[in-house]
This record gives sequence, C-alpha cells and structure tokens, in this order.
Amino acid sequence: MNDLTDQQLLGEYAEHRSEAAFTELVRRHVDLVHSAAGRMTGDAHSAEDVTQAVFLALAQEAARLSRHPVLSGWLHTTARHLAAKTVRTAVRRQIRELEAAAMNQSNENEPRWDEVAPFLDAALGELNDAERDAILLRYFEKKSASEIATLIGTSAAAAQKRVDRAVERLRDSFSRRGVTIGAGGLMLVIGAHAVQAVPSGFAGAISTGALAGSAVPASTVIATTKAIAMTTIQKTIVAITLATLAGAGVYEARQSSQLKKQNQALEQQQAPLVEQLQHLQNTPDDAANNLASLRQENGQLKSNQTELLKLRGKVGALQTEANDANQRAKAAEQKLADAFSSASLFKAHEAATVNTAKMITLQFHIFAGNHDNQFPTNIIQLRQQMGSDFPNSGIGLFEVFNPGTEWSTHPNAVVLRERIAQQAVDGTWERIYAFADGSVQKALSNDGNFEAWEKLNAYSPPPSQNP
Repeated sequence: MNDLTDQQLLGEYAEHRSEAAFTELVRRHVDLVHSAAGRMTGDAHSAEDVTQAVFLALAQEAARLSRHPVLSGWLHTTARHLAAKTVRTAVRRQIRELEAAAMNQSNENEPRWDEVAPFLDAALGELNDAERDAILLRYFEKKSASEIATLIGTSAAAAQKRVDRAVERLRDSFSRRGVTIGAGGLMLVIGAHAVQAVPSGFAGAISTGALAGSAVPASTVIATTKAIAMTTIQKTIVAITLATLAGAGVYEARQSSQLKKQNQALEQQQAPLVEQLQHLQNTPDDAANNLASLRQENGQLKSNQTELLKLRGKVGALQTEANDANQRAKAAEQKLADAFSSASLFKAHEAATVNTAKMITLQFHIFAGNHDNQFPTNIIQLRQQMGSDFPNSGIGLFEVFNPGTEWSTHPNAVVLRERIAQQAVDGTWERIYAFADGSVQKALSNDGNFEAWEKLNAYSPPPSQNP
C-alpha cells in the first residue's frame, strides 16, 4: 500500500471498500488535517472532531476524488469549511452564555496562539487551487520540487516557480492583515510548525470511525462536536464589551420602566380631570374655583412631562456612552493583537536572518578554497559560484562588507552585513553581521547608525612594501 498513490488508494477503497487502503490514506494525511483543524478551532477535542468529519467525508467522496490530482488541497479546504462551521456554532453559544452572566464572567488562563497561526488558514484559503496545492506539497508534506513536478505533470523548474509565486501571494495576504514578514522567514515558521503529529493511536481511531460511519453525513457529525473555548483575549474583550452594554442596558431598562410608570400615572391623573371639566361644564356652581384648581393641576402635569423629556434625553446619552465603550474595547483588542504579532514576527525574522548569514558565510569559505583564500567581492559573484545551493533570500538581505578579505589572516574581520537595519518593537535598532571565521553577531544602536561599530570591525589591508 505504501507504493500506491493517493488516487490509486482512493480507487481501491471506492471499488473494493479496502480498509487497508483507507487506513494508509489516513496515515498519510491525518497530521495535516488535524493541525489545520487545531489552528482554526483552538481546541484539541474540537480539532479531533473536525478531523473525524473530514475523513468521513473523504470516505463518502472516494469515488469522485480518485480523479482529483492533489488530495491534500481538498482535505485542507474541507477541514477549513468544517472548522469554520464548528467555530461559528461555538461562538454563538458562548455569546449567549456571556450575555446571561456578563457581570460574572471568569477569566480563564489559556495558552496564547502563535502570531502567524491565526491567519495561516484564512490566507491559504485566498490562494487559488494550484497555488494552495503547491504550498501544501512543498511545506506541509515536505516534498521536493521534482516530486511536486511529478504529481502535477510539469518540470521541476516550473514547479519551483509555482511554489515561489504562491509564497509571494501568501506573504502579501499576511501583509494585508498587518503581519509583515519576509518570504524566507514566513516559510521557515510554516515549515517548522504548520503540521504537528496527532496523539498516539488517533490515526487508527480515525480510520475505524470513518469506515464505520461512512453512511452518515458529515454535517451530522459536525453538529455533535463539543463547544470551542475562546482565547483569553477574545473572552476578555467580549466580557468587557458585554459588561459595559449590560450595565447600560440595565440602567436604561430601569429608566424606561420608571418612565412607563410615570406615563401611566399621568394618564390616570388626566382621566379624573377630564371628568371634572365635564362636570363643571354641566354644573355652573363653584365653577370658577374648581377651574382655577384644575389649571394648577394641569400646570403640574406639564412640569411632569418636561421631566419625562429630560429622562428620555438621559437614556439617549447612556446609549451613546455604551456605543463609545464598545468602540474603545474593539480598539484595545486590535492594539493588543498588533503588539503580540509585531514582537513575535520580529524574533522570527531575526532567527531566520542569523541562519541565512551563517549559511552564506560557510559558502564564503567554499569560495575562498577555490580562489586563493580570497572571499568574494559581492553577493552576485558568490551566487554564480554556488548556483542553486545559494539561498534565494540572501541576495536582497545581505551585502559583502570588506570585499576581498583574506580570511586565513583576518578571521575577526566583518565580511557580511544585513543590508537594512531592523527596528525592534522597543524602538532600538539592530543589524546582523558575519565575521570571516564564520561567527555571526547582532549589533545594537539607539539611532540606527552603525558606523562606529563597523569602524572597529573593519578590515584594513596592510600597506604594500616597496622593494
């Protein structure tokens, strides 16, 4: 079974109901599906339920999907739809619970999401099928360009170009969400964390459950999934917003109740006055005195109506304050999310830059071994020497410093530096430098000026000796 393609395994299951074929399909793809479901639901139990539903749908659609060229793309799309449905159902339920006990909402300590993970699946969903398949095959299933080319029926070079275009589209999608990160850093983070192993024995449970319940619609399975716990930030913001609105709503309800009572009282007071006026019209005796008394009471009623209008104005002001509080809560949520995202992405970029610098410095030594211990004078020269082994991100990320350095005699000289200094969240600036001996160092600056640091580490060739 291990030698068969996904399409052959699907055909085997569709025609002969082969449990071995379906079990092999689950083994190959359960990590991808479970990881995507986990990112979108944020709950381990819900992720398992969504994974179960996806493979149940696969069992039902096996005959049709046996002609589908890339199975992982269909699995990811199905997982995204089912997880989104689960999340919507759970959020609606939790909002109802929060409304019922808004003032008693407890703050639970839950693990915080990785800053890239909340946007990953939505960004993948914005890609077209060919781009999404390329990303999933390359970085989720760890396939090489030649393996991808074989699956999609093209050359290795064309497959690599498709992957590169898909990466740029994915990076643009993150940028629109306020997450700025280089293509190399983004793929490094996704490659390391996107697909995580499921619990031991879960794949076998998936196969057994899907085979046993292949006649049951996937919508029925999803309807029975557990409620999904919201993240700490979401719960806190919703609790603040609902508490504010609930407080204003309670006060407004009390005011409205009092106004209704006053209206009823006024109507009750006006009824006998009307009767008295009719009686005065029919009874002329003492009419003048009674009329004066009625006018006084009527003036009091007008005063009460004025107070009623004032109370209505206060209710409107309270509603405005509640709306303003809601807007402030949303702004605070966005500000907090931006702060978390910026700090984490900066650290990821820094780590990726250091790794790339180490790789290029190692290639400097390979170059020097072929050129009398002389390092290259520019990045293009090194790339021409190293060919496809040279990291693509290195061209725009680094530049040669102290060109022509002889590394064996000046191992402590800086030979490579980051082209553009980066500003951290706290306002300080940093720049990555690589030395001739292969070490990498991060230089810091308060104003972004690194000239003094570079002078201390610059290479000055010795003066020529006249014979």
